[in-house]
Amino acid sequence: MAGKLIAFEGLDGSGKTTQALLLVEALKARGFKAYYTCEPTYWRVGDLLRLHISRLKRRSPVYEALLFAADRYEHVAREIRPKLRRGYIVVSDRYLHSSLAYQGASGLSLQWIRKINFFAPKPDLVILLDLPAEKALERKLRGRKPRGFENLAFQR
Repeated sequence: MAGKLIAFEGLDGSGKTTQALLLVEALKARGFKAYYTCEPTYWRVGDLLRLHISRLKRRSPVYEALLFAADRYEHVAREIRPKLRRGYIVVSDRYLHSSLAYQGASGLSLQWIRKINFFAPKPDLVILLDLPAEKALERKLRGRKPRGFENLAFQR
């Protein structure tokens, strides 16, 4: 039996990680093979991406979109497809829709973003956690200074 892919999307601080982990727990408790994963990943490109986002003052939407696509390629090849083939329900904390939202908000064409992510399997279900940007940012920062995409103007 082929597995299923579920993606959680939403602003930083909206509760994606919490809800994704709770879903995986609930699925396992009911006897399903379930697997949690996230983007950016902790593979090489994902680490490079985190470093890039946290350190650069000037953003390059094209560079970021290509890095996210490269990370997603590795994610799909190393984790998602193998688990789906083995019948797992794969629950991803962020996926392609995050690239469409973030890089699209930076002015890139949604068609181009989809094109560079042609290899990514379409999720069976996307769950969007909708929270006011102010509340999500407050929850995410919890007293620290914003970095990368963590600013109210961009989140809106």
